[in-house]
Amino acid sequence: MFSANRLFLPVRLLKYAIPSFRTIRYQYEVMIGDGGPRGGFMQASAFGVKVRNRGGLYLDGRYVPIDGIRIRYLNDPPPDEVAAHCPASPTTYYRKWVVEADTPEGLLTYTGSREWPPAPVAPSMTYYNFSYEGTYKGVAIRGRGYGEYVDI
Repeated sequence: MFSANRLFLPVRLLKYAIPSFRTIRYQYEVMIGDGGPRGGFMQASAFGVKVRNRGGLYLDGRYVPIDGIRIRYLNDPPPDEVAAHCPASPTTYYRKWVVEADTPEGLLTYTGSREWPPAPVAPSMTYYNFSYEGTYKGVAIRGRGYGEYVDI
């Protein structure tokens, strides 16, 4: 019988030797604004190479593309460390992060906060609800959202 775990064994051994090495990092967020822009983005990288870094906003009945997403994870408050099923090291799920993204109309920036414990749905993956506050084109925005985060 075919087992993908056997194919992934060299990568797992590399991660064991170099714990900071990331094979896959994926973050997907949907923003539901309180009267402001709505939309979301997906940022994904494999072996340190970004393979997806796009999204879009809907504002006043029109679509505005998002490019060049940058995410900075914050350690205050301390992130949750959740033991995964297979890997030797736990997965870090941050409670707060800062998103900056370029649009043709201006900068989108917000700080997202996850208030509930992480809800792991698979090893190294969680779904989460969050609230955010920031600015779009210099105008204050705030709202809630839904996200998915993977760090393998």
